[in-house]
Amino acid sequence: MSLIYVTNLIETPSGLKLGGERRKVKILVSDTIGFSATSEQYPPEKVVEILNLYLEVMTDVINQHKGTINDFMGDGILVLFGAPISREDDSQ
Repeated sequence: MSLIYVTNLIETPSGLKLGGERRKVKILVSDTIGFSATSEQYPPEKVVEILNLYLEVMTDVINQHKGTINDFMGDGILVLFGAPISREDDSQ
């Protein structure tokens, strides 16, 4: 979770109330096509380099669009839009 989200939650304690609230959340699951097969063709150091490049670029794009990265899963990323902070343009 980025510092912006943490700061917002601290400044708005109502967002931390027990029980939560019902809202629409958009979920993005992204991974690279054929990563497992491709990774078998390169030494581990090169695979890590490729993976780090992909995850760095994706993280920058997600942050620009105010998404919340929930999990990194190998070459995949699970992203939430609309949680913990909801915005009118979350679906875009």
